[in-house]
Amino acid sequence: MAARAQALYDQGRSAREALAVCYGVELPDEIFAIADTEFDPELPNYFPANQPWRLITGPGRGPVPPAPRTSERYEKAVADLDPDLLPLVRLGEEETKHGDSMLCYRLSDLAQGAATIYGIAGAVWTVLEALPAEVPRYGDSLLDVLAEYYADFYAQMEERYYGPGHAVADEMLDEARDIVEAIDRLKRDLTFGLGGEP
Repeated sequence: MAARAQALYDQGRSAREALAVCYGVELPDEIFAIADTEFDPELPNYFPANQPWRLITGPGRGPVPPAPRTSERYEKAVADLDPDLLPLVRLGEEETKHGDSMLCYRLSDLAQGAATIYGIAGAVWTVLEALPAEVPRYGDSLLDVLAEYYADFYAQMEERYYGPGHAVADEMLDEARDIVEAIDRLKRDLTFGLGGEP
């Protein structure tokens, strides 16, 4: 798929156009908004899938990287078991809401204009050989699920910070709070637009 995406970029297609051709559906705005942010690679316990992120390039971004991330084996196992699932992110931090899960879109949902996120528990460090009979819904969008995950992560960090032994450093608590605020800003920007218009 990387070669196909690169060929589309070589024709002058945008990232949105290239990925729509590759997947047969338009991907939600949130995917491109997240790809444009600086906080994405820095998120703790957040492991982006090889695709679609590696395919989002174009003018000013350079060519599509030829070598997949090591995470490819996890997402490929899921996609092989259910081709309707599009793996996006693996979330660690097992004790946190939505943690120890792989988050996915369904291509059939995207075709209907829905960005619903489904979660597969136990798929962070294990190459799955089977899926549950029903893959549960986690939320209405990737940003919604990430907001819940990191809000819970921050709450736990705060509890440890103020708890016995002051077990969390100031910098770690500040970082967790910054992540929650960054996701909230991104959600607001997508809802109201950068100029504040709905």
